[in-house]
Amino acid sequence: MNKRLGRILALTLVILTLATTAVFAGSFQLTQMFPEDGSKTAVPQNVAIKLIFNENISSESAQKANEGIFRITAADGTVIEYEALYNADKYPNEVWLQTKQDLVIKETYTVTIPSTMVSSDGETLGKVESKTFTIRDTARDNTVYMVLMVGMMVLMMFLTTRDAARKIQKEQEAQKGSKAVAKVNPYKESKKSGKSIGEINAATDAKKARAEAAAAKRAAKEAELMEKIRKEVIAARKKAGIKRAGVYSVSGRRPISAAGVKAPASVLQKHKATVKASGKAPQNQAQQQPQHTKSKGSKQQQKKNKK
Repeated sequence: MNKRLGRILALTLVILTLATTAVFAGSFQLTQMFPEDGSKTAVPQNVAIKLIFNENISSESAQKANEGIFRITAADGTVIEYEALYNADKYPNEVWLQTKQDLVIKETYTVTIPSTMVSSDGETLGKVESKTFTIRDTARDNTVYMVLMVGMMVLMMFLTTRDAARKIQKEQEAQKGSKAVAKVNPYKESKKSGKSIGEINAATDAKKARAEAAAAKRAAKEAELMEKIRKEVIAARKKAGIKRAGVYSVSGRRPISAAGVKAPASVLQKHKATVKASGKAPQNQAQQQPQHTKSKGSKQQQKKNKK
């Protein structure tokens, strides 16, 4: 009995040992891939396929052993060239397959990892891994973006138009309200509401005063805004050295004779009469026109003087 029990125990240990060895032999495996298997979100440009394993695969010996074993193929069997990228310090369990060309929209690609792939500890994958992904239709995305953009523009235009219409409506209602206040008939309103004419007149005056105050406030704001704009325009013109058309500046007053013209006789007589009426001593001809004798005047006046 004891011998039989010993044999059973020995056989059980052998079976457990073999099972444990098989488990350890198959522990190295692929845990994730991005893009995920069956996904349709990858863009055609700069595709990088990330393979993540549960063990380190970034040692020099593992990289050398796994060189060129990965395959990326299109649906028609076309092989896509790639570059295997490793980062032993940050991502020791990962390898990135960076494609050397843009992929085709709506095309499905297959990533194949052979069973001979080894980890840094020399353990083999043990089975073939095959994953697929499809390239997204970016042309459709552009159409969707354009539709959304146009929709946003239409919405903004609608909101702007609606706000402007509401503002105009409020102004019209305010104007109608002020007119309605002015046209209130106190006798009819008294019969309708039962209030006294004095109360109705008082309420009407109060409404009218509020309407006038609101209108005055709006007018004051508009005037203040216009004055601010006017000052800013003037300041900008001064800063830029721009003068208004038809406006000229002079350094000081000058007598009419400075322009080579004599004052008319009627003006001189009127000036003398004004001086005489004021009681001041009349000025002599030389004082009144100290520069007239020097001026030759116009050609017609010179001809008259010669005659």
